Amino acid sequence: MEQKILIYTNHYDPEYFKINDIVNWLFEEDATISVITGNPNYPSGKLADGFSIFGSKKVIKKGLTIYRLPLITRGKAGTFRLSLNYISYFLSSIFFTCWCIFFHKKYDTIFIHHTSPPLLFFPAILYKKVKKSKLILWDLDMWPHTLEAIGVVKSKILFKTLEHIFKFLYKSFDKVLIASKSFENIAKKRIMASKIEYFPNWADQEFEDLNIDIVAPKNNDKIIITYAGNIGQAQGFDILIEAINKSKNKNIQFNFIGSGRYKEKLKKLVSDYNLESKVLFFDPVSSKNLIPFFINSNYLFLSLINSPIFLKTVPAKLQTYLAIGKPIISSISGEAKDLLIENKCGFHVEAEDELGLINIFQNLDKVKSFEYKEFSQNSKKLYQHKFSSQKRKKELITYFN
Repeated sequence: MEQKILIYTNHYDPEYFKINDIVNWLFEEDATISVITGNPNYPSGKLADGFSIFGSKKVIKKGLTIYRLPLITRGKAGTFRLSLNYISYFLSSIFFTCWCIFFHKKYDTIFIHHTSPPLLFFPAILYKKVKKSKLILWDLDMWPHTLEAIGVVKSKILFKTLEHIFKFLYKSFDKVLIASKSFENIAKKRIMASKIEYFPNWADQEFEDLNIDIVAPKNNDKIIITYAGNIGQAQGFDILIEAINKSKNKNIQFNFIGSGRYKEKLKKLVSDYNLESKVLFFDPVSSKNLIPFFINSNYLFLSLINSPIFLKTVPAKLQTYLAIGKPIISSISGEAKDLLIENKCGFHVEAEDELGLINIFQNLDKVKSFEYKEFSQNSKKLYQHKFSSQKRKKELITYFN
């Protein structure tokens, strides 16, 4: 693949996002790649060590160059500070795109890694309009539906206005990759079906390579349940804590690994119920350092609140959980729940079903060894069949070719 590729992303190594893998895959195919990204400050909110506030240019290898643009860091992720973070990076990317248009050789393909918000659409579309390059979007956060789901957009008029804007923007894309099958119906209202491809997340290589001995917990053993990832309002953890508090199973220990805007409120709720001995909190760690947590866990937990957009969402951590091969406990509705139930990967209830979670927790001591191992094997099989990185890599190369 002898192409010049320009990639727009909010995040890049040392931040942990799947765009890191995509860059490596394309580089392995002999593409010449320029990555436009911001100074790394996620999730800590502080500028990572070794980076300049003014931005930088770094040639990683011949043919791979990373452009770090100046921005205002996320800080404690309050609304005002996040707005400054997004806007400052947007302005930097617009100016830098104009510089690319005039002073760089033409890029054959532009790739947008869309997490949130969708401000990177604008500089990428500007480049496409001027240079007539191919433009590919990987849409991981379907706006404005996500904003409606978390209560940011409550006005129907505002929602419809934003949807009209996105319909207009989508017309510029030559290919749209969607992270969930259920996003397809939304995307089809914006762009031709032939331009839409299902392209879900995959697990990190460290997790794909794991080969853990699966042993069911014995009677009276501590049953460790782990959640790793963002601790936000969208996960509905207040209901989980209520369920843990009301469960009569004294053997449960719940681990939260990660950070997020809801973490401090969640800690207070745990303290209010005197659950500090049963619910433990850990700071975010690298993929490599997550492995001991997963090895020592009996179940992995997944949840999202009951909202129309989340019915259509398969959280990225699901692929990680499946690759690891531990049974999964979930409180989630829609596409993700259907996938887990059809493939018998553990115990699952609808989103925000407190009574259902209580029932699961109270019966974990009764799970048979053969049943536990079957859940584990089913998780591994599902991952290999639908989500493996090699499968995604082959698909990605065809989109660029």
